[in-house]
Amino acid sequence: MKKILGTSLLLLACFVNSHSAPKFPFPQQAKYKYGIMPTGVSPKHVQTVYEVWLQGYYDEQPGGDQARIKFDEDQNTVSEGIGYGMIIMVYMDNDQNNTKPKFDKLWKYYQNHRDGNGLMNWKIEGFSSNTPGTGAATDADLDAAIALVMADKQWPGSGYGGAATDLIGRIKSHEVKNNILVGGDAWDALNPSYMSTAATQLFTNMGDNSWSAVQSNCYTLLKNAQNKSSASLWPNWCDASGNAGGGTGANPTLYGFDACRTPWRLGWAYVWYNHNDALSLCSKVVNSFKSITNNDPSKIGQMYNLDGSINFDAEGSEDNIPTYLGPMAVAGMVSSGYREWIDKAYTRLRAFGGSDDNYYNECLELLSMLLLTGNMPDLTTATPKSSATLTVSANPPSAGSVSVSPQKSSYSIGESVTITAKSADENRYTFTGWSGDFDGTNASTTVKVAYDMTILANFLDASGGDLVDDCEDNDGITNMGSEWFTYTDVKDEGKSTVTPVTAKGTKQLTMTSGGYNGSKYAVKVTYTLDKGNFEYDPFVGFGFEMKPDSTPLDISSSTGISFAYKGTFGQGDTCAIKCESEAVTELGASYSYTLPASTSWKEISLSWKDDFVQPKWAEAVDLDLKRVPKIQWQIQGESGESGEIWLDDIHLIGMTISKKVGTRPQAFVQNDMLQPFCVVQSGNSATVNFRLARSGSVLLSLHDLTGRLVRTLTEGYREAGGHTVRIDTRDMPLSSSGYIFSLKSAEGAFARQFVVNR
Repeated sequence: MKKILGTSLLLLACFVNSHSAPKFPFPQQAKYKYGIMPTGVSPKHVQTVYEVWLQGYYDEQPGGDQARIKFDEDQNTVSEGIGYGMIIMVYMDNDQNNTKPKFDKLWKYYQNHRDGNGLMNWKIEGFSSNTPGTGAATDADLDAAIALVMADKQWPGSGYGGAATDLIGRIKSHEVKNNILVGGDAWDALNPSYMSTAATQLFTNMGDNSWSAVQSNCYTLLKNAQNKSSASLWPNWCDASGNAGGGTGANPTLYGFDACRTPWRLGWAYVWYNHNDALSLCSKVVNSFKSITNNDPSKIGQMYNLDGSINFDAEGSEDNIPTYLGPMAVAGMVSSGYREWIDKAYTRLRAFGGSDDNYYNECLELLSMLLLTGNMPDLTTATPKSSATLTVSANPPSAGSVSVSPQKSSYSIGESVTITAKSADENRYTFTGWSGDFDGTNASTTVKVAYDMTILANFLDASGGDLVDDCEDNDGITNMGSEWFTYTDVKDEGKSTVTPVTAKGTKQLTMTSGGYNGSKYAVKVTYTLDKGNFEYDPFVGFGFEMKPDSTPLDISSSTGISFAYKGTFGQGDTCAIKCESEAVTELGASYSYTLPASTSWKEISLSWKDDFVQPKWAEAVDLDLKRVPKIQWQIQGESGESGEIWLDDIHLIGMTISKKVGTRPQAFVQNDMLQPFCVVQSGNSATVNFRLARSGSVLLSLHDLTGRLVRTLTEGYREAGGHTVRIDTRDMPLSSSGYIFSLKSAEGAFARQFVVNR
């Protein structure tokens, strides 16, 4: 028997190691036959999560032919991770990712760490033969089998079909007892999250009808266990009647880190196979969590008691993480009635995309994202796409046009198409780059059509139509009349420093020589981080307000923001552009995008919709572009780090900006005394502040831009010191225009401009 088994394992290892192109390259962006998907999905979102996961957890054997997925204990690997990794590699393959060799190495690792039944031992130490966890785990073997079946369709002729059939037979022989999936080949305990009814249906469809009885019993167990919970939850482990308890894992009676995967498996079964039982089970648990969280997926916590309350004995039990969030988003795919839920959950899940949390979070986040975005179809019934559409347009439409060659209503998958952006007026509009389903800065470029793609050619209005600031006037004031500013963590007991230092209304930012593309000036900020007594990572930042009076501005007509930047950040430091919104009440919870470091000037165009997300710890709030008070760039990192960042040519793409005269306060020195004279505008009021070095005659008056006197505001003898004069522009015959405040005193004559907006 051992000789026969050894021969079988040897045959399983003999695959055609071809690098054949995938039949279903990522992204598929498929529309499932059943259920719904979130609005606003993008392959960029999935690719970002994949790259974080790959960098953090995929590990190849040095000089060998194996690869593993690192567990939370880096030195160990669990079979569950190998199953997850194999599924991910099947669906992420394309010219860029080239995942087939990675799939083969993961499968090789599985084969090299089998137990006596030909199933993978559940925990292995690195690439060694040490086995801290002996015996197989059923969920891992089911996922590996599904991955092999899909691999046979993704890369035909590579030998995966026979391996899949063999593995499915071993699962049936050793991990099915009394026609139900048990915990593994070494224990019979029942785990609801192991009830992969997508797998049982797939195996049935492959011709083994005995799996239909297993499927029926799995659903019976899931219904019994759910019905025993007043909150429609499942326990981590249960007995044959669905009573919580038993098993080998921690917290068997909680809806914990095993059970939380159950909605993912059920949503998967529904969108692939339209299982009514999956629809019912998912609907109950989604309805329950809508009630528990007040319809806010960002409020989903961890480690729930079966009555729906959080078990506060667990550390971080109220934290919102992908492991619980992602599967509950997938569960919402079963009905159009959960449209709001699934959209909120997907937006929230995206907030985790750029950061590495831990093995379990990253795996469940990526698997959930694949399913949610239509990039995880059943390849046994899917038809490879033969054609797709390409929609290309200018942004804003009046700025230019885009030619497409060849011009067709649809294109063959993989067909190369040349797209060329042309300005409507080269003296006014400048092409800055492509966005949407293609990134690049060349005005004429080649695109490979992979799916139904929508691409924007972004133009900037050089006449100032959407220009926030090109910094050339070197006055620290944007074209909206608002101030640039810098800030630090000092108010939070940090000790970080930033140069230059600004102060509202009195000390504005001075530009630095050497702007982008040979221009005269740019914003330059240097910094040193020191957390002092601050509880969290130290930070500094800079930015601009949207209005002179610091009130919010409606920028909803803009599709995003573009600018040129370069930065030498400290080691481990990050710089994120943050879009403040009055809708966000939690400190630091603004929508943001983290900039990659660049030692040379780099143009970047960002979409509010596609690129900006809230931090993962924040309470989720929609980005309200109608109430934006400021935009800022924040550097954050470790104490002792220092660096610099430059910024130039900032545009709000697609928005018309009416240039306003700023209220730049200036200081002047007379008789060795500092004599400021400034105007602070707020809505319909203006406050004039001036200081006299010595007592004497003063004349403060208001004039229009032709010099005509509008009104004398104060006249006569005044004592030395500070003075304030306030006016209400509604009390004067003023129109929407620029005006001049004139101050005459013993120190000389001075003037300040301001703008009235009716």
